[in-house]
Order: sequence, then C-alpha cells, then structure tokens
Amino acid sequence: MKQKSIGFFGGSFDPVHCGHLNLAISLLEKHKLDHVLFCPTYISPFKAEKNSHVSPHHRKEMVKRAIAPLPHFSLLDYEINNEKPSFTIDTIKHLKNLYIEESQDIQIRLLLGDDMLEGLPRWKDIEDLLKLAPPLVASRLSSPKWPDGLSSTAFATLQTGTTQIPILDISSTEIRERLKKRLYCGHLIPFQVLDYIHQNQLYE
Repeated sequence: MKQKSIGFFGGSFDPVHCGHLNLAISLLEKHKLDHVLFCPTYISPFKAEKNSHVSPHHRKEMVKRAIAPLPHFSLLDYEINNEKPSFTIDTIKHLKNLYIEESQDIQIRLLLGDDMLEGLPRWKDIEDLLKLAPPLVASRLSSPKWPDGLSSTAFATLQTGTTQIPILDISSTEIRERLKKRLYCGHLIPFQVLDYIHQNQLYE
C-alpha cells in the first residue's frame, strides 16, 4: 500500500481568508500531498486570555464554506470539539493513533507560513512535533528568518521543508478592521465566507 501524505493546517482562522487557501493549495500541489486537513483551534494556548472575535462555531462554519469547493481539503473539528486550549502535538498524536487503528499508512506534514517561525520555540514539545509531523514551511524567501532556541536537528527539518511560494500578504487583523469599517473585503475573503459574515453580522 502506497503511503499517503496529509497536510495539517491549524490556526484560529478568525476569519479564514485567501492567504490561508493560497498557502495550503500551493503546498499541496508542490509536494503532491493527498489531502489537507484544516483544523480551527478552540482557543490557542497563546491566546488563552483573549476571546476570539467570533465563536468557535462561526470560525468552523467559515472554514467549511471556504474549503467546500476544494476536493482535497476537509475540516477537522477535533480541537473545537474538545472545548479547551489546543496543543498541536496532542492533535497530531490523536490523528496518528486514529490512522494506526484504521491500518492506514499516512505521513502527516505540518503546514506553516514563515510568519509562524518566530514563535515555534514556545510550542509544546516542539522538537517531538517536528519529528512526528515534518513541516512544510511556505515562504517567499528560500531562507526565511529562522528562530532561535531550536536544536540543530529541528533547524535542519525546517530548512528541508521550506518551500518558496508566492505569498498573499493578508492578515485576519486587517480584515477584521476593514469589516468593522464596512469596507470592501471581496478581494481578501472567499465569497462564501464573506456572505456568511454578512448574514451573521460578524466583526461589526
């Protein structure tokens, strides 16, 4: 049986936007991944003292709508259903155990943007995580700014997975500000998501 390769893309997705989709599609195509899982957090451990701008339910629904046209993408709601701060390594271990129980030979690749690199040393059991789910790092540079505080092995793993792609410089913070000011956001968010935001009066 041929080993399958699945990309794991976690985040708050508050809201999910075209930059997220561009990153995931680019890495899927360049590395010939079989599938990508979008996994919205319930609460990020680094944002535990802050509430998300909208509920986990709304963030989940926005991701579902954003990826609906993409046949190789699906939603993983494991972290949202747990209803507690989410650690990526715990979710990856859960997936690994699930695939073993189902006798599936699957490699999990952690999908990251290079904007996530600086904070990586603070992630729970980061060295173990990079071994369990070798990362694919999307960057507009062949050699992005690397974080301090990681082992040489972890550093080499990040380097190996670094992939140059055209980055769409879009931030959820910028989108929330534009929505609050009632400015046009159709160039930043998939139309299905924007319709959902307006229908539910989110970020106003």
